[in-house]
Amino acid sequence: MASHVWRLLSKKESLWVKWIHSYRLCGRNFWDAPKKYGSGFAWRNILDMRDKIREYIVSQIGDGCSTSAWFDNWHPAGPLSKFLSVRDIHDAGFNPDTKVADLVLNGSWVRPHCWRDSHGALLSHNPPTISTSVPDKLLWRSRDGQLSPFSVRSVWESIRPYHQPVFWFNLVWFSQNIPKHAFILWVALKDRLKTHDKIKI
Repeated sequence: MASHVWRLLSKKESLWVKWIHSYRLCGRNFWDAPKKYGSGFAWRNILDMRDKIREYIVSQIGDGCSTSAWFDNWHPAGPLSKFLSVRDIHDAGFNPDTKVADLVLNGSWVRPHCWRDSHGALLSHNPPTISTSVPDKLLWRSRDGQLSPFSVRSVWESIRPYHQPVFWFNLVWFSQNIPKHAFILWVALKDRLKTHDKIKI
């Protein structure tokens, strides 16, 4: 599912991506798309992935022309839509399709007067450096904050639950083990072996 999300965000050249943008998103940002009843099981599951992986997908600003100013994760504080309502955006003279390039002018923020008191802290950070010759780039940010290209392995390592290794780890999982035996022993050590439970009863 995460790889499908990545294809949509990076607008990979495929018929499926074009169809989703035309008929599912209809011009809306993926992070802002509503989950409608009857939209299909697969599409609902893709939308459900947003909460799990949003913090890990980061936009590295180049020209700022393809990164949403409100919904994409490019600001140090995270997506600005967490702090700004639709009314705040419209009152400042912007719209939901505003890009990062529209917020930066000559190396300085375009600061709406109505945000100076209520949302001034959001623009207290230095603005991103806009380079007109370099396009924006999507990167995956791991749990330790390292940025890297997307891979299924990096997704799994970032979102999977971590626990302390158990003392019997090397007894069950080792390079020469027999998978069937390892599995049965693992189930037994977890007290989930049904045959063993039935004998005890």
